Amino acid sequence: MLYKILGYAGLIPFLALAGLSHVALFEWEAQLVLLSYAAMIFSFLGGVLWGASVISVRDEEPSMGVLWISVVSMLWAWGWLLGAFWWPEFNFLWLASVSFLLLWFYETHAMAKTFPFFFVRLRRDLSWVAALSLFIGGWA
Repeated sequence: MLYKILGYAGLIPFLALAGLSHVALFEWEAQLVLLSYAAMIFSFLGGVLWGASVISVRDEEPSMGVLWISVVSMLWAWGWLLGAFWWPEFNFLWLASVSFLLLWFYETHAMAKTFPFFFVRLRRDLSWVAALSLFIGGWA
């Protein structure tokens, strides 16, 4: 039960910052902090994927594809942050939104037998709310 509480609590910054993105006084700052939080969480999800792929195979070699996706996801999220400074007119919140959905889709299919059902369901809920929050925050 604690995993649910912590997981859903992790959505509070997504929701709050998406809302603040629509307040004129905080728009740019809230969007940047939202993107930073999203990059941090996306990197964490890459780490979860990496750990799960290593643990799931026991004495065998983990899947190269899963390992690559897990590491590239962290670098991809870092790219959002760098891009936000170098190319501020591009909406990196929308890119992050789509990225969360794509990673969730990948996990659901590539790691379906590795993750327990409760985790897959929780990840679905968390990913969709995070993606929607990023989309709404980017709409400001």
